[in-house]
Amino acid sequence: MTSLYELTIPFLIKALKSEQGLLAKTEGVPTSTTFVEGPEQKMWDLGQQIGISSIHARKIVHELTGKPFAFFKNEEGFSVDELKKQLDETIALLESVKPEEVDGKESQIVQAMLGQMPDGTPITKPMKAINYVEGYLKPNVYFHLTTLYDLLRWKGVPLGKGDYLSAFLVIEQ
Repeated sequence: MTSLYELTIPFLIKALKSEQGLLAKTEGVPTSTTFVEGPEQKMWDLGQQIGISSIHARKIVHELTGKPFAFFKNEEGFSVDELKKQLDETIALLESVKPEEVDGKESQIVQAMLGQMPDGTPITKPMKAINYVEGYLKPNVYFHLTTLYDLLRWKGVPLGKGDYLSAFLVIEQ
């Protein structure tokens, strides 16, 4: 059976490295982190897509290991360089997690962030860690990675499926 660590930490590292690779392709392409213009648009921008992936990664590390959890805050929005730094820091946090800090905690109750009230109060629901990882964390991270990819393509960044998949592929020699 695959361990909770194996299901969680390597997956998150690969997903965030995929986001790094997508951002690297923006070099020389006129972009802004605020990709979604106009009041009719309901989609969050580039910074939010990366921010949410980073939040999910940091939150599960906190829930399973007790390591500090902090949001990245910038009311004005993040530059591409700041987003790259955010990804670097989150990957470093993930790489610091040891299997023994996570394994065996499949039944531990963690709090799933399911949004927020209009006043900003988080809406959370308790879930077993394994159910959280498989049914909430992974689908959410894939969703925001895919949306990041789509936003960048929409703005003309030259991306293909290989750019999305490259961090996930394990090629046998």
